[in-house]
Amino acid sequence: MKETKQKRRASLQQERLATAYIEALKNGSGELLTSKTELALAAGYSRGTVEKCGAGRLIERNPLLESKLAEYGFSQEKVAKVIEDAANANVVSVFHGEVTESEVPDHKVRMQAVSLLGDFTGTKKATIEKKVVNINVEADDLDRILS
Repeated sequence: MKETKQKRRASLQQERLATAYIEALKNGSGELLTSKTELALAAGYSRGTVEKCGAGRLIERNPLLESKLAEYGFSQEKVAKVIEDAANANVVSVFHGEVTESEVPDHKVRMQAVSLLGDFTGTKKATIEKKVVNINVEADDLDRILS
């Protein structure tokens, strides 16, 4: 009996988490207004479970997420189309009420699309390290280097 109660409780938590996640996405125009950790805790997961499993993982591997997305009118095709459009976004400007799209890539929007795609596919984001090297050069040496 205890096993059944735990399974039922987990399903309720999963449903609450899926619903809260979609509501947060819907209300935040693509960006979460609440952290994934806060959503998982509000859905009834213990802090220990959230820390052990990771809030993102609890959301991404939630078996109810896809059906909840469909309930809210999201399909995999629709999400893929939006991400594809964002990945190809160009800078849009408004001048005297006239909207024009340039040929210049909107890198901020494109990077957000890549980030969302990573979230939906469960892939990890690559970390790019920036290395800075300082070199001290005497003025005489600088003239020789630049010549």
